[in-house]
Amino acid sequence: MGSSRSSSAGDKACPRLRAESTDGQRHPAISKAAQRELEWRFDPDEELAVWARSDAVLLHIHSRAASTPFGLSSTSVVRGKLPKALPGWCVRLVAAAGMKSSDAPAPCQDAFSCTCLLDGWILCIVCDGHGEHGDVVSERVAQSIPMLFSQHIAKSMEVEEALHIAFMEAQSDLEKNFSEEQVYSGTTVAAYCHNLERQQTWIAHTGDSKVVLGDLTNGQLAFSTEDHKAHVPPEGLRLKEAGAQVVEKRFPKGEIMSRVFVPRTGVPGLAMSRSLGDGCLKKYGVTAEPEVADVSSYWNSCKEPVVVVASDGVWHVTHVGDVLEGLAARRASGQDLSDGAEVMVRQAQNLWIEEDDYCDDTTLLLMAPNMAKKLDS
Repeated sequence: MGSSRSSSAGDKACPRLRAESTDGQRHPAISKAAQRELEWRFDPDEELAVWARSDAVLLHIHSRAASTPFGLSSTSVVRGKLPKALPGWCVRLVAAAGMKSSDAPAPCQDAFSCTCLLDGWILCIVCDGHGEHGDVVSERVAQSIPMLFSQHIAKSMEVEEALHIAFMEAQSDLEKNFSEEQVYSGTTVAAYCHNLERQQTWIAHTGDSKVVLGDLTNGQLAFSTEDHKAHVPPEGLRLKEAGAQVVEKRFPKGEIMSRVFVPRTGVPGLAMSRSLGDGCLKKYGVTAEPEVADVSSYWNSCKEPVVVVASDGVWHVTHVGDVLEGLAARRASGQDLSDGAEVMVRQAQNLWIEEDDYCDDTTLLLMAPNMAKKLDS
């Protein structure tokens, strides 16, 4: 998918980027951000754009990173409109830049996408990028996985296999088209996949972005993914067998923090055991392979199911139970459920600032079927 590209590597997405104008001349003096914009617009490889505008896609929207502290990322609507593609659904996607340094504001490294396919599948992605080029990697992955999944589903591949292969092919795409950027930069991925007609609900994830399924009638948790961390025994064993250096720190209240390094280098200190990108750690056991689960039974057990997909910027400071109880309270009081997404993002930002003079990027995707109809009743 696309052509090869390279530039300087960094630490913890889009066709091949080239710093060329319409006249084909390179402009090395322009900023990296301007180069990326030119490269995106004028790349001859438009596979992603062609797919997104094809008849197989009813809706495809994705984020474009905010660059000011606490600013909300914009949403690029490539095809379709949410109300028409998902009639009666409550859908809200919010990504906000954090404040990691007062000296040089950085772009939001979180990214999201929401895709509805003609065959009834809905696929929503949240990515949490890290490293110097984390914003580039996360944006690419948030767009490439839906396309790859769509291509495999169209060939009658089973959902579990289609999700698994889409993640692995997205990793291959990074290695091919962003070979140097992905060496020390990467992203988590949390994916929610649903087909209302078939009554099937699947999730897939790598890293510590989380998918949560709950019931709006009582605020109870039905299902939650588990973070992929190096101190979790199965993950740690794989890393150890591959020769990775894992450093753990245990805190008095029982919290464990672990980091993964290339042996005897002190880099990159990755805070998770699975990710896309992070090429320097692939041979040391940090895999792009997702954990895929069929959660249809959990979905069907909920009277009013709601799905929350969010980055670690939310979950690090907010308990899953508090999020679900807050949404259930909004539902019970007749408040607009979709407004709760931005409320929770802003609450998470406040908690970060109260804890330290630092705020991570925060992204939250909220989905609930037929809520418009229920709120009117």
